[in-house]
Amino acid sequence: MNADLERELQEHPELRPVVGRLRAGRALEAGREIASRRPFPAACGFRVAPSLAAASLLAAVALAAWAWFRPAPPGRSVGSRAYGAREYRLTAEEMVATQNPDGSWQNDFLTQRNAAVLRNVPSAAVAYKRAVRYLRSKGMAPLESEFML
Repeated sequence: MNADLERELQEHPELRPVVGRLRAGRALEAGREIASRRPFPAACGFRVAPSLAAASLLAAVALAAWAWFRPAPPGRSVGSRAYGAREYRLTAEEMVATQNPDGSWQNDFLTQRNAAVLRNVPSAAVAYKRAVRYLRSKGMAPLESEFML
């Protein structure tokens, strides 16, 4: 207390209980502030951790099950070479039938790819030679292997 308050309480002793209640309230508020600044109790963290671990595990299992059992989109089979646009899924006979007169297909990459596929097909030897001739005129060569695609 400061000197002015002490002098006031000496002149008016009936105010002492009021000052006492004010001081007690201030001490109570200070205690609440200290309690609110305390860190999160470790015991609460140990109660929450198993729940979070279980929820994470459940989410991981659900995601794995969804990825494992989802059906392949229409027109796609997972175990075959059925991915991609129709031009990239042609058989050797269809490639020969769709080849342009100059030995190319729709674009240079497709020509390189189809030439690599036709390299090992005996019935498509003429189509392969036309594709190679076209690619050499452009300064390119067929892809090394059909399996690099």
